[in-house]
Amino acid sequence: MKQLFAPTLAGLLALAPSPLRAQGTAFTYQGRLTDSGQPAQGQYEMVFTVWTASSGGFPLGRIITNSLAISNGVFSTSLDFGPGIFDGSPRWLEIGVRTNGSPGLFLGLTPRQPISPSPYAIFAQSVAWTNIAAVNTGPGLLLGAGNAVSVNFAGSGASTAAARSDHHHFAQSWSGAANAGLTITNTGSGSAPAGLVAEASATNGFGLIGRQGNGSGYLPRPGGVVGNGDNQPGVTAASRTAPGVLADSYGSDAILGIAFGTNDAYSGVAGISYAPGGQGVFGQANVSWGLSSGVYGETLSTNGAGVWGEASVATGDADGVFGRTFSPAGRGVYGLSLAASGDGLGVYGVSSSPTGVGVRGEGGVGGVEGVASASGGVGVFGVGETGMFAESGDADGTGLVGRANNGASAYGIWGISGSGYAGYFSGKVHVQGALTKQSGAFKIDHPLDPQNKWLYHSFVESPDMKNIYDGVVALDAQGRAVVELPAWFGALNRDFRYQLTALGGPAPNLHVASEIQNNRFTIGGGAAGQRVSWQVTGIRQDAYAAQNPIPVEQEKTAAEKAAFSEGQKAALAAGQSLGPKQPPPSRRR
Repeated sequence: MKQLFAPTLAGLLALAPSPLRAQGTAFTYQGRLTDSGQPAQGQYEMVFTVWTASSGGFPLGRIITNSLAISNGVFSTSLDFGPGIFDGSPRWLEIGVRTNGSPGLFLGLTPRQPISPSPYAIFAQSVAWTNIAAVNTGPGLLLGAGNAVSVNFAGSGASTAAARSDHHHFAQSWSGAANAGLTITNTGSGSAPAGLVAEASATNGFGLIGRQGNGSGYLPRPGGVVGNGDNQPGVTAASRTAPGVLADSYGSDAILGIAFGTNDAYSGVAGISYAPGGQGVFGQANVSWGLSSGVYGETLSTNGAGVWGEASVATGDADGVFGRTFSPAGRGVYGLSLAASGDGLGVYGVSSSPTGVGVRGEGGVGGVEGVASASGGVGVFGVGETGMFAESGDADGTGLVGRANNGASAYGIWGISGSGYAGYFSGKVHVQGALTKQSGAFKIDHPLDPQNKWLYHSFVESPDMKNIYDGVVALDAQGRAVVELPAWFGALNRDFRYQLTALGGPAPNLHVASEIQNNRFTIGGGAAGQRVSWQVTGIRQDAYAAQNPIPVEQEKTAAEKAAFSEGQKAALAAGQSLGPKQPPPSRRR
């Protein structure tokens, strides 16, 4: 598909000469188009817009041509902007182009081209009326030679005063009982035919006022068209297949709604849709640059909402606010808090249901992603009986993943509690890596009073990664015994330590007759048949232990030293637990 159009275009405007009576508003435009430096070939779409200035200004008419055939760069098309566009004032033509059927935007070709009149148009602009023979425009009106004008009004004869400057109906009113007070029909087929044009020259004037009943009694704002309703809408619009209301603006808001009053339910713009898949209010930004928004909301109230969405039905999966994006890097809903202080939130969700969720996210990689750029900030913050809940329904899935790879004091998951448990696990726990703690114990139901008591046992600590093995063995007739250890014992351990205890009587000569070799050692010096309790310890020498030794003493980092305040010293003296960094501030609302 073609992607680039060179912004070079040469055009020719031609007005074919014809008798004045047959002269229309259409003219032929011929041009040459290059695509990527080569003459264009194939089907293209073009949009032609007439402007009042070479840059800036205002558009007066717009025509889109579909499936325009271009051969060897040359094309020709007929344009008809209707009457009133070319009134003798300077005009410029702006052209946009794209490949036929492309959903992309039209590429504007610059600069705009001045529209020059043809020789017949130049002559017609200055010709004297006295030089034109009588022209019969149809029933009811005859333009005679010289300055003669004849108008035939049905039922009242002919009059020559229809074009007099003093002919008006100011301060007059008409009334009747018909369905329509006034009907004006324009059967023209140009680009901008109008059934009725109303203008007000004053800056606070009204071009046209439509009133229902006696009006609301409220003076509307000045405007081109104003509607004033008595307990009914001031302006209504209806269409079966096209927008009911379409507004264009090239320098301000296309549609602006303002609501006054003391009722909290008044809205500047309110939209209602009865279609099963419709939207009450739909906004779309079609430009491919800038910070355009499909829907933008702003409030100046200290407790207002820039955008408010509400789904009032009591069943179904209706959404108060729904956002969607098709961009690989887009965001369906994006919230931004610009306050330099305070507890501003980019996105804040509240659910009043006992089983509801304030904010829920679903995605292929992540359901909810939070990013905090401030020091000590929180990417995702939750408050409630359960501040944050994560669940995975996939086979072998993960309910919650925390990751932090920046710095020795970074935490993937950090739990804080001054009175309860910073972390609670109901089920198996696996730690892939080193585990550090300030104390440790097991806690079980007391075996003698399980209903009323707990039983604690502390861990056995060592500066080394030490393993403990023990057992009881009976000596043979020579007062000796061979203790067999697991086949993997020697591969896992080194630096063995031994302890022997005679059971049932003294054994002053009890000793380790031979140390561990080939995963066995020998006990000797005891009485025949005597039972001996033995214990062996070894220090781990596996690959992980060799690569990750436990530092018995370690210097604190500069940040940890700086964070060790007088308050922390007092807490340490009182036996309270200290961490290497301070927790983030609470944001409970």
